[in-house]
Amino acid sequence: MDAVMIVILCMTGCVLIWILLCCVFLTWKAKQLAVEENFIASVVCEKCNTPYTVNAEDFMKSKFVKYKKVTRKMNEGIVNKDHIHYISYGKRFDCPCCGKKRFARVENINELNHAATPVITGLAFKCLAYMLIGGFVIILVFQIPLAVAKRDRQKKIDEMKQQMYEDTLEKSGLDLGN
Repeated sequence: MDAVMIVILCMTGCVLIWILLCCVFLTWKAKQLAVEENFIASVVCEKCNTPYTVNAEDFMKSKFVKYKKVTRKMNEGIVNKDHIHYISYGKRFDCPCCGKKRFARVENINELNHAATPVITGLAFKCLAYMLIGGFVIILVFQIPLAVAKRDRQKKIDEMKQQMYEDTLEKSGLDLGN
């Protein structure tokens, strides 16, 4: 494998790692913003039907989710947007009545989703801008070793051509004035 291919593979790997880091940053920052907003989710235990509230930190800790949703396309000006409307949305929380982790229906999920959408959209565009700028910087930085590798490869090709030319002259027995 020549140096050009190695530089291209390293550049591709660095760009992919950068994209993954930006995605991880987006999810981490989105969770952090949700906790900072300090929203309150109204939930109802599916086992004992006890209504209670959950703060943003506990809401973001829960990993298990079950939901039914409907996606509708709506025109907003010249842009078609997908609006998600949850029919039901449940997460596992500690029920104060049962005393165990149970699935609870989140009653105000559509309001929470509607309130969080502009904030998350702005954050996503900011991360996309960072992703693009960082990707271009990585590609530009890798152009220096790529140019050096291409120059070295061309030098080797020229040397091989000269050697083949000299070998051909030597085999044919022609003397061109040397």
